[in-house]
Amino acid sequence: MKNVVLLGSTGSIGTSTLKVADDLPDCLRIIGLAAGGNSELLLEQTLKYQPAAISITDPAKAAELQSALGTKTQVHAGNDGLLKLATLPEADIVLIAIVGTAGLQPALAAIRAGKDIAVASKEILVMAGGIVTEAARRRGVWFDVGNGRTGHLRWDIVDRAMRAGFWPDTFSTDWSTASKTTGVVDFPNVMSKFLLMGMPLSDVIACVTQNAARAIREFHPYGTLRAGSVADVTILELT
Repeated sequence: MKNVVLLGSTGSIGTSTLKVADDLPDCLRIIGLAAGGNSELLLEQTLKYQPAAISITDPAKAAELQSALGTKTQVHAGNDGLLKLATLPEADIVLIAIVGTAGLQPALAAIRAGKDIAVASKEILVMAGGIVTEAARRRGVWFDVGNGRTGHLRWDIVDRAMRAGFWPDTFSTDWSTASKTTGVVDFPNVMSKFLLMGMPLSDVIACVTQNAARAIREFHPYGTLRAGSVADVTILELT
């Protein structure tokens, strides 16, 4: 069971994350929720998931929520509230789905506190990618490229990362019916892109095999060709 703090719970990514939590009740527990200004939806989510703490931008709305919820759930406000949620001692994962740059300080605080982070806001990495990634890698955070729909892979960002020698640890694909015709829906396609950008072949292969298996701890038996191990084998032609 993983304890999850969700920053940006009332937006589209936040509500989608909560649907995933609904589908995996034995794997994910929501212990913290933060929203910008939608206090009504935040109250509804809090009553459903019973988190230990929540936060909202406006202190006045925070006071209203605390009055409605009583003492069972702690209600915080503003930037300080985001930092408190990002560093909750019992949190395992902090998912940052805040639009804009407001998620930067919570992201750094979560990293320093030893939390796993999931960043669903590109602004953080665009604005201070070097700071975040260096701090995260020192804490053992894995970096994944989820490439499935047009626009998800920005070449200017990849170019800066390549020049800095910063490569992802794993690849994944955000496959959907909407992206079926875009030409970016499968692992070989993503692998080919990074090969063309100069990523070493051995590192590209590791991103879809052993690194992926190590990042998802429950899948430890996979990702290797050791004798006696379980494996799905795909043969690719390098041209």
